Amino acid sequence: MEDLITFPGQFSNFRVTAIGDRMVTFRVDELYSESIKDIVSTPVGTEYVVTLVPVGANTDLKEVKETMARRFGKKLHAEMAELAELLDVSPEEVKNNLREELKQRGMIVESTTELPVSGLAIAVNIIEKWIADKRNGNTQS
Repeated sequence: MEDLITFPGQFSNFRVTAIGDRMVTFRVDELYSESIKDIVSTPVGTEYVVTLVPVGANTDLKEVKETMARRFGKKLHAEMAELAELLDVSPEEVKNNLREELKQRGMIVESTTELPVSGLAIAVNIIEKWIADKRNGNTQS
């Protein structure tokens, strides 16, 4: 499984900007500054899939990653079924189209089972875009 950016952060603030963006702020102790260097060195506007897990004495990060992969997998299949219904095609046809899209992007060789958590998130995003396009009268990408 891929390495995820993980660090303990304490919720600090929430605000709505003048243009309507929602800003959520977390405080990260200096002890964990190395853990967030990849985030703070990326350009402003870089998008991340963020999953927050309340930390307790028994939090197991390996289990958290496995749970995230399962949840994104379930969401992907639900979104594919929804798109299939919208397009009046079989879920297998939607899956084949997604598979071809992911191959073109160099994300897989043969199967969506090759995807890490971040790849599953991207696949969900692709299907959600196709659903939005269909609902807006656009053709599937």
